[in-house]
Amino acid sequence: MNVLKKCCYRSMKENPKRTVVTIIGIILATALITAVASMAVSFRASMILLEKKDNGDFHYLFAGVTQENIKYFQNNQNVEKIGLAEEIGYAPLEGCMNPDKPYVYIRAVDASGIQAMSLELIEGRMPQNGNEIVISRHIRSNGSVDLRVGDTITFQIGERVSEGYFLNQGNPYNNEETFSPIEEKTYTIVGMIERPNYQVEFRSAPGYSVFTHLENAEEAEALEIYASYTENALKNSIAVTAGLLGISPEEYAAWKESAERGQEQKELVSRMAREVWENRNVVRWIGMHFSDATMNMLYGMSAIAILIIITSSVFCIRNSFVISLTEKMKLYGRLASIGTTSRQQRKIVYYEAGLLAAVGIPLGRLDGIVIGSQTGLLLILSRDNTGGGSGVDYRVFIGLRFCSQGSRTDSYKRHSGKQCRENQQKRAAVSESHR
Repeated sequence: MNVLKKCCYRSMKENPKRTVVTIIGIILATALITAVASMAVSFRASMILLEKKDNGDFHYLFAGVTQENIKYFQNNQNVEKIGLAEEIGYAPLEGCMNPDKPYVYIRAVDASGIQAMSLELIEGRMPQNGNEIVISRHIRSNGSVDLRVGDTITFQIGERVSEGYFLNQGNPYNNEETFSPIEEKTYTIVGMIERPNYQVEFRSAPGYSVFTHLENAEEAEALEIYASYTENALKNSIAVTAGLLGISPEEYAAWKESAERGQEQKELVSRMAREVWENRNVVRWIGMHFSDATMNMLYGMSAIAILIIITSSVFCIRNSFVISLTEKMKLYGRLASIGTTSRQQRKIVYYEAGLLAAVGIPLGRLDGIVIGSQTGLLLILSRDNTGGGSGVDYRVFIGLRFCSQGSRTDSYKRHSGKQCRENQQKRAAVSESHR
């Protein structure tokens, strides 16, 4: 067998172009298959990052949790981490030009809460004590109030009241409401952030969000808890959330799906929190809910693309080996004349295929992972820039099909060209002998 291996090595060295072309074909085939698979995985991971940026890095928000109930979140094996925030109140914003947004809404948050809300700092730093705040750039761009980092500002902090009810960020501003001041406090502006995401500040909210540091969480009457579940808990998030609220999964599912909640349904969750919100898009992408049409489309198109690539690649690589066998027919004839069996000749072919695959497959997988990861990211950036949905650009798959078909066509051209030259040489030799 060593002699046969030497013959295989010698044949590959004598035909370096064919060897290189075959390796390139294997690299392309492997890269395309890997790229499609890794693109699907990269697309999902990029969507999770995008949704966390747009909606916050948490799974469930529990508002109005009292001090006696915080322990159920801190010592829960299903909760990976929590971020805390306290509602300080509203304050009139002097000089604001937006009649529908005449207030600032002040909240105190801890470090985990800043991460959970996905607050994006664009200037300065985050607050480090209760006398410092960061403001939203939206105050300047939308409210036309020229506040800058380093300024000192005094707020009359209080509550919004309408017909005896206290209003929050979910209640748009109306001219009939009244403002009841409670205290006055001076803050130093130490930073500026982008406008908070929808989960933190509704677009119809009457107050621009500003944030200070949460110093004494244990003294707060009620807190907002931004809870991130563990991976296993997310698979059964309804039961875990129901357990935190102290109700049955059926009761929570009915409460979650109800469009209009009566007093009885509100009392179900009021034992633990005033309100509960699910960060739906983040939970959906992390939980891999395949019932979603987008996920079905993504993985369906990936499967079709992989099938097309595999089919094209089989023909491409097969053609390379057919060319190789055609060129080495004389070699196999000489080996057969000295007693080599057909089984041994097949081993030579398998050995050569193994050598080529050992070089081409690792390189192809590496290229495919890089291409797939970058393509998945480009799809997300394209979606983000155009403001479209989470669709997949069909041109990516056309490009993959074109590359695969191109490698196959190139192999046919090389084979046809060489056969043509050989036929011309044979005709010339026959003509010369007749002369």
